[in-house]
Amino acid sequence: MGTNGIDASFARAVDEVDLRAYLEVLFKWKWVIALITAAAVLTSAVLSYLVITPTYEAKAVLMVTQPAPEKPASSQNQQGTGVESVVESVSRLPEMTISTYVSQLKNLSVLEEVVKALNLSAKGISAQSLEKMIQVAAIKDTNLIELKVQSTDPTLASQIANTLSQRFLDFISQTNKQQLSKSVEFLDTQAQTGEGKLEAAKKALRDFQMQPRGVTFLEKQLDARIQDLSKYKTRLVDLQVQREQLAAGKAELERLLAATPKTIKVNNPLSSQSASSTTSGNAQTGGSGSKLVTVGDYEEINPAYATAAQMLDDRTVRLAETDAELAAVQKMANQLEAEVEAISAELASKRLEQDRLQREVDRWEKTQDLLNDKIVETQIARSINFGDTSLLLVSPAAPPAKPIKPNPRLNMAVAAVLGLMVAVVLSFVMEMLDNTIRTADDVEKRLGLPVLGTVPFFKPAE
Repeated sequence: MGTNGIDASFARAVDEVDLRAYLEVLFKWKWVIALITAAAVLTSAVLSYLVITPTYEAKAVLMVTQPAPEKPASSQNQQGTGVESVVESVSRLPEMTISTYVSQLKNLSVLEEVVKALNLSAKGISAQSLEKMIQVAAIKDTNLIELKVQSTDPTLASQIANTLSQRFLDFISQTNKQQLSKSVEFLDTQAQTGEGKLEAAKKALRDFQMQPRGVTFLEKQLDARIQDLSKYKTRLVDLQVQREQLAAGKAELERLLAATPKTIKVNNPLSSQSASSTTSGNAQTGGSGSKLVTVGDYEEINPAYATAAQMLDDRTVRLAETDAELAAVQKMANQLEAEVEAISAELASKRLEQDRLQREVDRWEKTQDLLNDKIVETQIARSINFGDTSLLLVSPAAPPAKPIKPNPRLNMAVAAVLGLMVAVVLSFVMEMLDNTIRTADDVEKRLGLPVLGTVPFFKPAE
């Protein structure tokens, strides 16, 4: 056997000695332990059965028919900023989640109503003390709310639970009606204010439309000027074409006239037969187109030249007239274009102003329609009993048959365990404080000396 084996055997022997010593101490003080444990159990029994007043618990169950979803705070703040969202938020009832119902069930105003209804003040129960008697909790994964009331009187506990449930339904209905009444009053005020602003906007629009040179007048005037301008431009184009034709014709006539001889020679057959009548050699001359009578051959005006000259004169006159008309039409067209531009600019400015005034009227009309619709909806909602529609008392409370506390068996078991623990600790304390020597083992234990022998004790004979 090695050194390690010796050490293990020694340690096991020491443990056995210590355990035996503990058991010896417990055995020595067994009656003390039993007495203390029994006293604790007895005391617990006396307190549970004779001293502590039994407490009863009545339970009612409410069902939320239209619970609002639990929303995070960030999503609740994500609302619009327009008129519709503002009116909607004003006319909308506050969203009641199951957690909100649970917290509101212990509202002091509701508890005060219960105290008055059951005359609990005569029994020394106030709203604050009643709150301590009530436990409210939502049943997980359901839309049910469990209401518990603890009292030393089982009948009173059930009465409080049922009365609190009914008063809470009334409280919800009354609160919603008050909220909706305030919403209707607010919406009425806003509707009256909006009606005045709507009338002012309509009057501003009418006054603007009745001004001289309004949008309608300018539109008609602009259409008339555009039609006139179109006519003049068409006429201008026609005149330009006509002028080009006249100018081309004039140029052609001038070329033809330049190429045509002004006079032509004529062979006179009478020159040899009537020489005597013409011996004087006098010549008779006439005006235009007159014949030049000479002795023998003579010259006269070329009829083609004369015709061309006449046509050239006519074409020149017509060209001058066309130029004059073209200048007049061009001037009128320019004047009309200037008027069209001025009228267009004025019309655009007045259209902008009229559109702005019309949008103002439309905006207030839309707002008035929205307010009137919400007033009607809110008035209908106000007539609804929201307490009975949003909450139902699905399980009224009944007087409990058995108290929930004290629990004598549990109390006695706990007292036995605690008493046993206290007694054991007390036994070891007493053992440590006890320095008396009653046996040979006490000598070895306390003095560390072996016992060599004992002296028997004999009672003397009488």
